[in-house]
Amino acid sequence: MEKSYDWLKKFNKSVTLATEAVIIVLMAIMAVVTIAQVFMRYVMHSPIRWSEELARYLMVWVAFFGASLGIKAGTHIGLEVFLKYFSPKVQQIISLMTKLLLIFFLIVVLKEGIALSCALAFQRSPAMRISMFWPYFSVPVGALLMIIQLVSLIPDDLESLSLAHSEKEADKGWS
Repeated sequence: MEKSYDWLKKFNKSVTLATEAVIIVLMAIMAVVTIAQVFMRYVMHSPIRWSEELARYLMVWVAFFGASLGIKAGTHIGLEVFLKYFSPKVQQIISLMTKLLLIFFLIVVLKEGIALSCALAFQRSPAMRISMFWPYFSVPVGALLMIIQLVSLIPDDLESLSLAHSEKEADKGWS
């Protein structure tokens, strides 16, 4: 099973590296714009009118990109306190089912996010006058990145379940 999913792991690694790079760039832009805004407002007494809006939209993009990395790292909030009452095999099944349900939910978010982005494309942001498509497009992009991360985790869950099943069968054979 390991060899058949090598392409998925390589693709996921590329997506993760690209996501990390984009987050770094967006955070750097956000920091520069915010520092420039503070300087212009308090030193030059001439604030940059669009800086707060740009920082807000960049933060939204960073949040969605970061959420996908959180899925990969397994750092999202979970109800693990309830899992300890189940056997390891049941825990693995619950983990797999949770990932499948999340993928289904994120497919809906992706579809509706694209529809919302397109519906709001004609609206302009108040300060920068950019299409509202761009801020709202962070939702489907983030959903897609999260789906990619979840799909890349599923083979490991299936392999764990398969190993647990084969170990159980081997234990029966020795009894």
